[in-house]
Amino acid sequence: MLPGDQMATEGMVRFEAGDPAGPMELLHSAIDQGVSGAGSVEIYLALTSSSGMAARGIDATERFLADNRLDIAPLDQVRLRTEVLLSMSGTEPDFNSEERRLLAMLQAAAAAGSTGWLNLGHPEVRRLIHEHLLPTRFGLEAAEQLLYAPPETEWPGFALQQIETIGLAAAHDSDLARAAERLLHEFGNPQAAYRVEQERRSWSKRVKSPTRAPARTTPTPLTGSTVAIAGGHPALRVTIGDEITSLGGQTREIPSRFEAVRRDKDVLDVLRGADVAVVIIPQIAHSTSDQVKRAAGKLSLPVISALSASAGSIVALITQWCDESNRR
Repeated sequence: MLPGDQMATEGMVRFEAGDPAGPMELLHSAIDQGVSGAGSVEIYLALTSSSGMAARGIDATERFLADNRLDIAPLDQVRLRTEVLLSMSGTEPDFNSEERRLLAMLQAAAAAGSTGWLNLGHPEVRRLIHEHLLPTRFGLEAAEQLLYAPPETEWPGFALQQIETIGLAAAHDSDLARAAERLLHEFGNPQAAYRVEQERRSWSKRVKSPTRAPARTTPTPLTGSTVAIAGGHPALRVTIGDEITSLGGQTREIPSRFEAVRRDKDVLDVLRGADVAVVIIPQIAHSTSDQVKRAAGKLSLPVISALSASAGSIVALITQWCDESNRR
């Protein structure tokens, strides 16, 4: 129980009784104090949106989603994050805020599994997705999340097309183009990956300059390294594991509490003998994250906090850690 739960219950009772004004103020005060139920937050967001106070509801919803005292179920996260996106249509447009909120919604959908993608059929959500899949790091990461949708939604096929488009448009940005190539290879479209590679190499030849061309780098080998991956959904952990294996390392998995409940001792056993642990912040329950950090502390094991749920970004963090460790 959190301090605002009783007040939230009263607000919900008044809402169900058809009270036109009382529920919104009660729910506002309850959420300020802290509530544990997503339902009351969803109703408050709907009430503020219909009353021309969407910004107030969005702010309260995001504070609820960021509350470290809570483990909010992935489906509740998807629903709330989708409603936040839809509520933004009545507020001052902000491209960067839309990007951040759209990515958070896609990451929640991927973590929730097949039912998490049902909300993406809304025309406004589809418009936002199409609008934001630009040849940027954000656009590529958003497209990557769509690869984890069920095939029948047609999002994976659309995502592969967009990733190729992003890679071709980013031929001048070697890192971004290579990231697109890796995704295309990983998700079964090598022909598209080769087209992106050909365009990248062609661009490099056209603009080659001894003063500006960056030195070509190769992935840092992880030979002999064992990486514990905490959080993320099963398909993401497999993708990360495949990339780490290709670099000579191996992985162990600690699913979030939403998939499997583990005792502290179980987490400690998984981490024992690992070289580093990675906590995928957007797709992990707070309680699981706390377990991993406590166990890692006992073992003096370094912990990387990944603020992204992109396989490429996470592997890049791991190789960066390996580089820095080798230089010490």
